[in-house]
Amino acid sequence: MAPPARLAPRRLERLRARSLPAPLPARLHRNPSRDPLGQYALFLFIRIQDDLLDRHYHDLALQFVADRFLVESLEAFRRVPGLPSSFWTLHHRSLRETADGILEVRALEREPGRFQAEHLALHSKVGAIFHLGAAALSHAYRRPRDVEWITTVQAEIAIVSQLGDDLKDLPEDLAAGRFTFVANAVLALQPGAGQDPGEAIRRLGAALLRPAGTEPVFARMDHALGAAIAAVPTDAPAELRRWLDDLAAEARNARSGMHDLRVRAVFGDFLP
Repeated sequence: MAPPARLAPRRLERLRARSLPAPLPARLHRNPSRDPLGQYALFLFIRIQDDLLDRHYHDLALQFVADRFLVESLEAFRRVPGLPSSFWTLHHRSLRETADGILEVRALEREPGRFQAEHLALHSKVGAIFHLGAAALSHAYRRPRDVEWITTVQAEIAIVSQLGDDLKDLPEDLAAGRFTFVANAVLALQPGAGQDPGEAIRRLGAALLRPAGTEPVFARMDHALGAAIAAVPTDAPAELRRWLDDLAAEARNARSGMHDLRVRAVFGDFLP
């Protein structure tokens, strides 16, 4: 999403139009309780701020674009009929947790070796805003008891997703001075480790050849996936179970692929 040169109403509308699915406005008038606009706009509010924090963009006018998406999100959720006061309590708590979680993760990742396994729940905290769309639909369809197990599944999947992303983005993260849990596990860094990002990148290739480096990452992914699957009730949609099974298969394939890379790195000359 390219940042506008300056905040102007027409530019903001074009930004919204590019960011939202084309059929969304028409559907919104037909059945506001079924639309993802509130959740999607809230995601963009946080995403733009996070990109500014990470210096992907430098135009501070985007802060006002983010604020505008927050307003859009509030208005969309208010159009969902029958939301109880407990939803708005969850709404405010989720916003607070996501904002706090982003800053806490950033502080941990700034110091080599500091982000350890006991901090992984912070990724669930960062993803707290994603509870709101599911909660709104649960209330709209008069199934408020679904909120608890759905948010549990989302919290565990947030950990799985972030670990996968961090494994894929290892070189880029280290180049930016971000020592994620994955980076610390692969490089065997403990709190207080004096590791320069350049040296960390130079060590990365050899470190990835050590199964002991990536195994803690895959073990944590397995644990979170197991907790997510265990939280799903028997009457949950079959599509959700199939999606979780597919996600578990992807995790297994990633582990197997890492093993194949090691084998080829060591025995490449002897393999067909």
